[in-house]
Amino acid sequence: MRLSTARLALAAAGLAVVGLVGGAQAAKTAPGAAPTVLTINDATGDAQGGQASTDLTKVVYTTSGTTKKVGKKRVYTPTALVVTMTVAAPVSTAPVVIYEADSAIPDCGKLFLYYVPGDQFRAVQPASGAQVGCGGTDDGTLFLENTPVVAGSTITWTVPLADLAPALKKARSLSEFHTYTGLADPVLGLLGPEYVGESRADADVADSAETFKF
Repeated sequence: MRLSTARLALAAAGLAVVGLVGGAQAAKTAPGAAPTVLTINDATGDAQGGQASTDLTKVVYTTSGTTKKVGKKRVYTPTALVVTMTVAAPVSTAPVVIYEADSAIPDCGKLFLYYVPGDQFRAVQPASGAQVGCGGTDDGTLFLENTPVVAGSTITWTVPLADLAPALKKARSLSEFHTYTGLADPVLGLLGPEYVGESRADADVADSAETFKF
């Protein structure tokens, strides 16, 4: 059995929260001579439990890279995937809160970007970073040493495309976006769906069926 971070159980003093898709809407720009952008918006004030620090408002997928002039055109080459999650208040410092942005890579599996304050789960797997569902160990899991930057109400993951090269292959695209905030199990840590099933205990959820090409 492998560990992943895609769905978490709630085990905190008899509390129960139910997953809620807050009518998320996505907006994107077309690829070209500038970074492609996919924005997933979510309504403010819809987080279960009323905690603003777990109330998703926006998730932005884009890239960083280089631009050079080729003939009369300027050509942009992406070098890193940049994902920024925004919540309605400063990001929580509680060690049982999780922030996660999941998506699918064609012909590979899931890309998980996650952040948990503190390092209490580090003995199990990196407490914050990135995980890819192919190209890694015998069971296909690839953990990336990638620490997100937390600033106020935002969390930003920057993942070099070189680290994702085996997974991306020729298709530089992501789809099946599922972003959520919630509570991690304080005893068992970060567990995947094979442990907790599909019944989630999320505080807020923002999904999108768009495809992000870069």
